[in-house]
Amino acid sequence: TAQLEEAVRRCEQYFRRSGRDGHWDAFCDRIYHPTINNTTPTAYAELAPRLGFRNAADTAAAVQLVKRRVMAFLREVVLDTTQESQDSQDEFDRMMRRLGV
Repeated sequence: TAQLEEAVRRCEQYFRRSGRDGHWDAFCDRIYHPTINNTTPTAYAELAPRLGFRNAADTAAAVQLVKRRVMAFLREVVLDTTQESQDSQDEFDRMMRRLGV
């Protein structure tokens, strides 16, 4: 949906502008692209050396950080575009399920 796309766009800008491209790329390879394209996520151990993380655990931590930021941006976008608070919560919950979060 447009709301999810906007939240993802804002989040990508946030991480790229702060010089944390690896965080964003790990999230895309592990969560976003597999969810959108119905594909298998790339293993953390494979992502770590490619994206400059020390190990799989650091990569997983980066993905969790991005997931939290995506959720924050999505909540912001949903609140901006939905009038009733219950409607916005329902919409937010629906988007989170779509992302598998």
